Amino acid sequence: MNILSIDVAITKPTAYALFINNELKYHEKSEGLKEMEHYFLIHNVDLIVTEDMYHNKNIGTLKKLCYEVGKIIYIADLHNIKYCLVRPIDWQVHHGLTLRSNTYISKFQKQIIQNTTGVETDDDDIQSAILIGLYVIERARLGME
Repeated sequence: MNILSIDVAITKPTAYALFINNELKYHEKSEGLKEMEHYFLIHNVDLIVTEDMYHNKNIGTLKKLCYEVGKIIYIADLHNIKYCLVRPIDWQVHHGLTLRSNTYISKFQKQIIQNTTGVETDDDDIQSAILIGLYVIERARLGME
């Protein structure tokens, strides 16, 4: 299964990671969803995973993030690609990232990714996109939806 996991952003490029048959093949940042939409089709993406939005931000930021997630859902529906929204707390707890300082989280995320995939990246957004994808893959291995 080809999975594209996305860490949506509004003030900077959106990070995404492509997993082919449960293996990380590619990660990058994209300025716009049009560029990413082309990527969905080239790589025959079966599932798009992104974070669900929650109300712990200011309302303006929340509205903009929801709009971006809505565009991803629209593109997925347009091309008959399944999509999944993951609560941030779910993938963070799964990887043991809660209740840690932000500095430690970044180092720990990097270590998890390096140990699991062999990839090194210092970019927090790309790390999040990769960990979201790994969360979905690991849940599927355990027989969970």
